[in-house]
Amino acid sequence: MSSSAAILADGYVTQYANLAGSALLVYDYLLNLDDEIEFIWKKSWSIGKVLFILSRYYSLLATAVVNNYVLFGGIQYSKFQAWSGLITCMLVEAILQMRLYALYLLDRRILLLMSAGFMISSAGTASVLVLMWKGPHIHVWIPRLTFDTFLCLLALIRGFQLTRDEYGGLNPVIPAGEHLMKVLISDCVGSYLMMFAVYLTFLTIWAKNVRI
Repeated sequence: MSSSAAILADGYVTQYANLAGSALLVYDYLLNLDDEIEFIWKKSWSIGKVLFILSRYYSLLATAVVNNYVLFGGIQYSKFQAWSGLITCMLVEAILQMRLYALYLLDRRILLLMSAGFMISSAGTASVLVLMWKGPHIHVWIPRLTFDTFLCLLALIRGFQLTRDEYGGLNPVIPAGEHLMKVLISDCVGSYLMMFAVYLTFLTIWAKNVRI
């Protein structure tokens, strides 16, 4: 296959992969719409609600609508996709930080530590994105992956602490809140594993096609 034909084929693969991902996102949105109305829209406004709505509808708009428009419309797609991906990741990580802050019983030291890591990783990713347009670069998601690994470790450490205190009779969490704590920890770890798989896929694909 000639180089031009290979590029054309890769373009079609990207288009159809993007369409498939968009279809899955819309399907997930419709599948959970009833619960969203019941547990989000009917509740009073809070930081958590605002972050959820921004994460939910920005990703839906960027992926299912705008991404397909710029991809098929010939606009500079790669730049938009990279920056919209960064914004989506930052919103998701903000929600994960709120959960961890609650898991650590509103410990301000943990909040400051997470906030510092969040700002450093976000600035690092943005810097790599700027440098990426000056030449091929595959390190764009490494700062985010590092920070997400840090968040996952915090969740695992808290889970270990709660388990140790539970069996030692020192658990400060009231019985009604123990299940919620376990759900929050499992969600944090599950989110990390999903995002790790996505980042690893990106890095693997880029590493095969771009020199470091």
